[in-house]
Formats: sequence, C-alpha cells, structure tokens
Amino acid sequence: MQETALETDREEGENLFLTFLLGRDAFAIAIDYVSEIVQLQPIVPVPQQQVFMKGVMNLRGDIIPVIDLKQRLRGEETQPSDRTCIIVTNIGGERAGMMVDNVSEVANVPPADILPVTDSGTNGDGCICAMAKSGESVKMVLDCGAVLGQGAFGTGGASPLLTE
Repeated sequence: MQETALETDREEGENLFLTFLLGRDAFAIAIDYVSEIVQLQPIVPVPQQQVFMKGVMNLRGDIIPVIDLKQRLRGEETQPSDRTCIIVTNIGGERAGMMVDNVSEVANVPPADILPVTDSGTNGDGCICAMAKSGESVKMVLDCGAVLGQGAFGTGGASPLLTE
C-alpha cells in the first residue's frame, strides 16, 4: 500500500487539517483521511448517479470515484481552472476523490479552536461537523464519512464507497 503523500511526524494533541477552498468558502478535512492530492484527471462519467458524482478516474491502475465537492455542498458545479485538484481520501480502506477549487495548506488547529456545529439544520446534511478557528479566519470542518457516505452516490441504499 502506498504511503500517505502528506504524512508528517505529529506530536500528541496536534490536530492537522488539510484546508481548501470551494469558491470563497474555506473548508478543512482531517489529514488522517487524505491519501494524496492530484491534478485534475480525466473523469469517466457513470450513468444514473447523483449530479455531484462526476464519475471515476484511473489513478495508477486504481479506479477512484470522484465527486464535485462544491456541487455536493453548495449546488454549484466547479469550473475547472489550473488550481482545481482532486483530494484522494481513504476512509476505512475505501478510496474516493473530492474535486476542489484550490488546496491551501496543512494547518495545526489547537483543540480549543475547534468548535462543534449545533444541529440547526445548517450543517450541509451532516457534512459539516465543526468550525475551526485559524488566525482571523474560520474554516468549516467536513465529516468525510457524511460527505462520501450512505446514499451519496446513488438513488438510495448503501454507498459504493462506504458501507456500515
């Protein structure tokens, strides 16, 4: 199995997040879910999928499903640019790609600066699990399991990515 491209030596209590942009909105995912970041690849459409499911890509012989994360969360299709990339995640041994506008950095956020999201109906179908303060900015922390989880890639039933 390939080593994580973003592995770092981490001290106890560190919370490392990969931060990225969807339009002007800043998001983050726990670095533990990130396998690698790749340039936009050719994507083969798969029929009868949710509109945000862009298809699959061949990444060094592995077939990886790819979603347009902006379309999944905001309903706006990503307009590819030279900064558009795919974050390849690994959750429970299942790999998936999330197309984003721009990857920013790996940030260490102290536990005191991670605030849970209340169940107010504004957390994107359970996709946003926390808010992370980083300097003067706030980043929405995504729950990768919810983003890529059950029902996300079809018309119901278990996801081809994550099973419970």
